[in-house]
Amino acid sequence: MCRCKFASAYLFDNQFIMKRFIAIVAFVFISFAVNAQIGLPEWFTFGPKAGFVINKIDYQDDNIGAGLKNDYSIGIFARFYPSKKHLERFYIEPGVIYSPLRGYATIDTSVIVGEARNLFTNMVVDYVAGLDPQSLEYQMLGYYFGTPLEDYAVEAANMIFNQFGIGNLEAELKIQTLQFPLMLGVHLGKMNKLTSVSLVAGPVLNVFVSDKTILKGSFANILGPNAVQFNLNKVTWGIQAGVNVDIQRFTIGAAFHYGLNYVFGGKNGLIVDHDLVVQNFKPYFIQKATEITYGLVDIEELIDVDDITEKFYEGLRDVDTGDMMLAKRYSITLTLSYRL
Repeated sequence: MCRCKFASAYLFDNQFIMKRFIAIVAFVFISFAVNAQIGLPEWFTFGPKAGFVINKIDYQDDNIGAGLKNDYSIGIFARFYPSKKHLERFYIEPGVIYSPLRGYATIDTSVIVGEARNLFTNMVVDYVAGLDPQSLEYQMLGYYFGTPLEDYAVEAANMIFNQFGIGNLEAELKIQTLQFPLMLGVHLGKMNKLTSVSLVAGPVLNVFVSDKTILKGSFANILGPNAVQFNLNKVTWGIQAGVNVDIQRFTIGAAFHYGLNYVFGGKNGLIVDHDLVVQNFKPYFIQKATEITYGLVDIEELIDVDDITEKFYEGLRDVDTGDMMLAKRYSITLTLSYRL
């Protein structure tokens, strides 16, 4: 099953990339045909651009591990010269660039787990205190955990709680982005008859067209993959600066992009679905507790599962993500483009 899922995801991702590659190739051929028929003025040119993006996220926090994976970019650009006399001096270069972003995060949830553990432990202690030492239930629990049962209630509660397997929150983030750069290029001069160098800089509008958070690890097992989503700022601005090397109609570029806005929004950068937490956490908790205690007690009689579920939800909703809220994205992009 795991291999099938991996193969399906791999196939989907590659089909996704191939469709865009084919679209760009088709665009180039169509552009060649149009250019051959109508020609382009000397002061204007456009074409396809593709690149490799090295992504980073700027933040520091000991309780959170997060990052962005390197990926690709693909799109179109145009180059305008204000007039013929400026052909060798400067130009304006807008573009529309598609680039996927894939990230990951591990958030320390020890505070959440600790609060739920304390609540669970208090409930177990209260339950044990109310049992008749002569009852069969008391005797069976004592046989399993130790007697007198009151002395082992806390230890038993911790033993049971540890078996739930609640670890740190691990998540994968997938974002589809569109970038709208508007660069000003300044020619530095020619290296030879065929090659020239220019500096480029300008603003970039970043739009997150779609995003999806997928929980991993223990939280995925307990809550399902979609109970928690990252709260992203959908529209952000950045500045970009770099160098272009024109070799006949080809341009090799390298640019540094720095985000001016924070990546995450809201109170702590997370959106927790209350209904999914209740729907998945409560039955999981009851099932695991019943298995661990060998069905010796009625779990819903032993503890208030609804109360623990709510406490778990509130802790997850209000978890301290620290400096993650101050995170900004920056990247280095290496590009190859063709001017028609």
